Amino acid sequence: RTVFHLASYGAYPFEGDEALIFQTNVASLANLVRQLSGGPISAFVHAGTSSEYGTNCSGPLEDAVCRPNSAYATSKVAAGDFLRLVGEQEDFPCVNLRLYSVYGPLEDTSRLVPTLVHEALQGRLPSLVEEHITRDFVHVDDVCAAFVGAANCMVPAIYGSSFNIGTGRSTSIGDLVDAVSQILDVSEQPQFGSMENRAWDLPDWYADPARAGEVLGW
Repeated sequence: RTVFHLASYGAYPFEGDEALIFQTNVASLANLVRQLSGGPISAFVHAGTSSEYGTNCSGPLEDAVCRPNSAYATSKVAAGDFLRLVGEQEDFPCVNLRLYSVYGPLEDTSRLVPTLVHEALQGRLPSLVEEHITRDFVHVDDVCAAFVGAANCMVPAIYGSSFNIGTGRSTSIGDLVDAVSQILDVSEQPQFGSMENRAWDLPDWYADPARAGEVLGW
């Protein structure tokens, strides 16, 4: 009776089909919710994203204005709005967890942390965006705990709500590279700016996870 909904498309640069982005992240989500709403379900916990905030990314509260800056982000805003609709208006037991930069075991090898560690183990560093770009890195084990906590705390008062799932700490690419280089003894100097910044590479991107702590005990 508990569903952890993790299906999505468009989070990676190689997932660029806009029609498939909206089909997967909005239409398929709505279809699944409609199928589940007729049966005995206790909790539907959806993997949202901090990308929903877009350029409004400096510690926003959950009710802050979303300014999505990609088709993917726009689709995830729509998904969160749909869940708020069915949660608040139809008593469907669901929440939307706005995940920040999740890292850890089984992470896609194209992403920053596994790429950086893989290269550092060879004594070198990968191409990098500008060093002042930041992320809020949150370990996958902590994210799993948030999903379980949300399911355990599912009561009508939070149906349709969103929660920020991040550390609340802003870590620059420069600081991350320094840490990995020190731990793995890499002497090569980083070439910041050798990779072009992407639309989601923002200088002050971090969570305010207070509500998740207060309501979910996370």
